[in-house]
Amino acid sequence: MVPKNYSARYYTYIALLGLVGFALLLYLTVFPLQPFRFDWPSFAIFTLLAFGCKFLSFRLMGVVTLSMDTAVYITALLCIGAVPAAWTVFFSMYMKIVWDTINREIVTGSEERPFLENILAPLFQGGTGGLAALAAGLFLPVSAFVSGEMVQTWSVIWLAPAAALIFVLIQYTTVLHKYALLGYSWKNLFGQALLPGLLTETILIPLAMVMALTYHGQGEVSLPFIILVATYVIVNFIFKKLSDARGRLDERVKDLQSLNRMGRTICSTLQADDLVSVLARQTLDVVEDADSVMVYVWNDETEEFETIVEHKEGKDPELFKLQIAVDLAARTVANKLPFSSGKLQPGQEGVRLTEVKGVPLPKGSWMGIPVQAEDQAIGSVILYSARPEGFPPPRLGLLQMIGQQAAVALQNSRLYVLATVDGLTKLFVRRYFDRRLSEEAARSRRYGTVFSIMLLDFDDFKDINDTHGHAVGDVVLRTIADIVLTEVRAIDIPARFGGDEFAIVLPEVDAKGAEQLAQRIVSRVRRERIRSGAKVVSTSLSVGVASFPQHANTDDVALVAAADQGLYKAKRAGKGQVGVADA
Repeated sequence: MVPKNYSARYYTYIALLGLVGFALLLYLTVFPLQPFRFDWPSFAIFTLLAFGCKFLSFRLMGVVTLSMDTAVYITALLCIGAVPAAWTVFFSMYMKIVWDTINREIVTGSEERPFLENILAPLFQGGTGGLAALAAGLFLPVSAFVSGEMVQTWSVIWLAPAAALIFVLIQYTTVLHKYALLGYSWKNLFGQALLPGLLTETILIPLAMVMALTYHGQGEVSLPFIILVATYVIVNFIFKKLSDARGRLDERVKDLQSLNRMGRTICSTLQADDLVSVLARQTLDVVEDADSVMVYVWNDETEEFETIVEHKEGKDPELFKLQIAVDLAARTVANKLPFSSGKLQPGQEGVRLTEVKGVPLPKGSWMGIPVQAEDQAIGSVILYSARPEGFPPPRLGLLQMIGQQAAVALQNSRLYVLATVDGLTKLFVRRYFDRRLSEEAARSRRYGTVFSIMLLDFDDFKDINDTHGHAVGDVVLRTIADIVLTEVRAIDIPARFGGDEFAIVLPEVDAKGAEQLAQRIVSRVRRERIRSGAKVVSTSLSVGVASFPQHANTDDVALVAAADQGLYKAKRAGKGQVGVADA
């Protein structure tokens, strides 16, 4: 977040300097220290030119706004005198801040600032700018230069740079101190704003010298002077375009870097539940304009769409209307088209929405994309910002790239589940069990830890299939698998070992702990009454337990054989028993 600390000290500072600058300017207008003539046409031209340069400004470090208006102020200083030039500075800066405030607070709603800040900021900017111009004009023989008492051709060589130096130092000192009071680092302000700013602001001072000499050479606003002004505006315009292009490039690079980080994160997350949460959080991180995100994705198990909502820290979750978001998500999935409540770029894929199901969208900005895998919409991502114009048109393209990565990650997760999870029981498949068992055995050998395995076999399961049919047998398998899943820990590996045989790897559990878990499972299964339509079925399990390295310290195959030996031991003891392998 950008530092902003609107303290009483900050308000006192900007109010005091703004008022002092404005009051001094008024005083010297009414009671001038040196006689001056107010050349209204020239004053209007310089003010409008400076105001226009403000619109061609660009931002440095995301904090300080730079423009080529300093040369205009120095030219005005050398052409119409200190006080009129100071009023040029005051009005151009004041009007630009007022314009920006109206645009920010009312037109676009892009950022809300405190009321007092909005009132005092124009006065501070205009007052300190006018103060800097007065200081340059009064400390230097500007009045003698304007009146022609000095040899202008030679005097301008030192007078223009000196005036620019005084003006810029005072202006930057006062403005950067304002940002320091807002919480910005002086080190960053000095290294990344002051030094580059001084260079940028003074690079066109020679042009100011030429304009001043042209103005005085003709004695009025002439064609050569207008040509020079036009040239100045063109140069300013080029700087603006180069700055904007660099800004867009930096933004694009930043987006690509964020997408790269996001892609690595979500594509390394294969568990579906974790993936959706990670996707929501990562989307909020990448799309900085968003306040809230909803991921709406199809769940193969429940066979319906599920939602997860994340809110950025410090944002009001009450502004996010869940039902509106769900309706937008369902529409996006059905249409397979991205949407935005704001403007779209020319030729950009998508539609602009202002309502859904006949209900106007709530205040703020909405944007969403479908998540498609193999041309099938498997979900959508919906973003919300409380600001009316919160999402610039390029953000929809960024969100579409996020959607593409999300589709790949979700598809990978689905394939991972298909490859590792048994479709009927939702336990891991035998191949996954064997791999994890080998890994656990290697880890235990390396670190000297223990782990156990269990083999669970249904008693008389063939009789259930023969008596009640395979459909009822499937219900029995699913029910007992659910019991196993509720009893084991998240780090355990329960698997379907064979047709009617389950197996579990229990990291960091010894034989006694595994035997206790087996007894709980056996007891629950014995009490369970399984309903399938009008039929009620009961069953039992026999369980074999073996522990590493107590029952096998060579390899995982030996451990499975030991557990199998424990299983046969349980079978010989009767149905629903637990057998521990012999040491």
